[in-house]
Amino acid sequence: MSSEPGQSVAHRQPTRPWRGLALLTFPLIVLALDVSVLFLAAPALSRDLGASPTELLWITDVYGFCIAGFLIVMGVLGDRVGRRRLLVIGCLAFAGASVLAAFAPNAGLLIAARALLGLAGATLMPSTLALIRVLFPDDGQRQQAIAIWMTTFSASVAVGPVVGGLVIDQLWWGAVFLFPVPFLVVFAALAHRALPEERAEDPAPLDLPSVGLIAGTMLGAAYAIKSAAVGELGVLTVAVFVVAVAAGVVAVRRQFTTAHPLIEPTLLTNRRLLAGLGLLLMGITAVNGFYFLVPQYFQHVQGRSASATGLLMLPLAIAAVVASLSVPPLLGAIRPPFLVAGGATLSGAGFVVLALHSGPLPTLTLTLLGCAIVAGISAIGVVMTDLVVGLAPPRHAGAAAGLSETAGELGVALGVAIMGSISVFAYRTAVQTSPTPLDPRTRTAISDSIATARTLADNSPPHPNTILDVASTAFISGLSWSAIAAAAAMAVCVVLALTILRTTQTPPPEE
Repeated sequence: MSSEPGQSVAHRQPTRPWRGLALLTFPLIVLALDVSVLFLAAPALSRDLGASPTELLWITDVYGFCIAGFLIVMGVLGDRVGRRRLLVIGCLAFAGASVLAAFAPNAGLLIAARALLGLAGATLMPSTLALIRVLFPDDGQRQQAIAIWMTTFSASVAVGPVVGGLVIDQLWWGAVFLFPVPFLVVFAALAHRALPEERAEDPAPLDLPSVGLIAGTMLGAAYAIKSAAVGELGVLTVAVFVVAVAAGVVAVRRQFTTAHPLIEPTLLTNRRLLAGLGLLLMGITAVNGFYFLVPQYFQHVQGRSASATGLLMLPLAIAAVVASLSVPPLLGAIRPPFLVAGGATLSGAGFVVLALHSGPLPTLTLTLLGCAIVAGISAIGVVMTDLVVGLAPPRHAGAAAGLSETAGELGVALGVAIMGSISVFAYRTAVQTSPTPLDPRTRTAISDSIATARTLADNSPPHPNTILDVASTAFISGLSWSAIAAAAAMAVCVVLALTILRTTQTPPPEE
């Protein structure tokens, strides 16, 4: 068999596409659960590991930032070494890092283990998405497969708090890392029979400078955003951010000048693809900020247990499933730009109502708003993921999948960093300016976080209800300001969908 250098070459066994897709959900579910499974673990991590608020942010978010930092690299690496092979290696590495995380004796080692999980996780998503394109060459079947793929991911992120809450209440926080290990081992054993192998024949050399520049951009941005989130805006933070931006600019320019670019330059000049990536980034940032803040409202404002909070998040998972699976039939009647604009409008309306609601939020109201928000953004995710993967030539499927998932994972991390930072700033401002009389020491203590306020109220205060009233009112203020920012992002999504996606035409991808 011969082919031109760099052409995509598949090594197939007799493969049943839908059976292969079912197997591909194994690593995807594990990867998605790890995004949100620790959202309810903050009290346990603070108690058992002595983790500070800053360390808690890193434990939650370093996973997503490391995935985002290496997704493009791993997507391209899969094009070269084989997507199935890289997927199996990544699953086994993820299993090993999960064991390290489960038994981490302190916060520092848990952060390191979560970073290793992110590095291993970066091999999984672009490989699964690229293999879906191989398994389903027909456009209609590919749309259905991507809808199922996106549904699996969205539902698993939403179910993460349910699983985390139940496991933490019944066992201990480390157990949340152990239960995926058997699934990953089973996947590694079955992948060779159920999945085709595909790679680029005679691939170009891997451009190591681009690898370093892209990873440096993502990880530098992660450090700067996380530092800013906890109020550390010194010279070092600013310098790291400037260096990260400069590295990103150099990385993009290098793709147009080097003989062997890491990312196909035509992918970086396609306006529809870039608009799709922007829509993915904004949508997932908004919804993941919601996923991060709402469990805190249920736990710390309403005083619910971790398992009860997780169960209250279950309707959001159902909304994500229904919305994602509804996209393929809807695309037969509604053009993609209008479907995306409709989803953004639905989510934006939910955020607006959340922002305008004054006082404590009834559980039913918050659940219904959450279902609307999640449903709209889930629809955006399916349409935009299919657009990005479908626009790329087959031999660059891994790179395109890496770009798509970089936007998604960066959105996951930014949801916590940006939306969390807005909420924290508004919360602290509201506590400090509250007219309720509090002694300065108590006011300073509860300004740290609502978790600290509830601990203080439960353990030692002379007036617990006063402390909880001030903290709850402040947290609702922070939630409202975060919702305003998310609503603004949804408005931008509507504009992008009705302008660039609607008017820009792209020639079909080369084969």
